[in-house]
Amino acid sequence: MITINLGESKILVAYRESFKDSMRTYGLLDEETVKQMIKEDDRKLLLNNKID
Repeated sequence: MITINLGESKILVAYRESFKDSMRTYGLLDEETVKQMIKEDDRKLLLNNKID
C-alpha cells in the first residue's frame, strides 16, 4: 500500500529500457537517483502522482 499525503508527489510506476548489455537498479524514492536513471537509460516511462 502506498500512502500519499496532500502536496506530496510519488512515482508509482517506472519502466526503463537500455540498449546496453546490463542494467543497474535504482531507488525510486530518491529524486537524485531518479534523475540519474533518466539521464542514463535509453527509454523510460514514469507515472508520477501528486495529491493537491
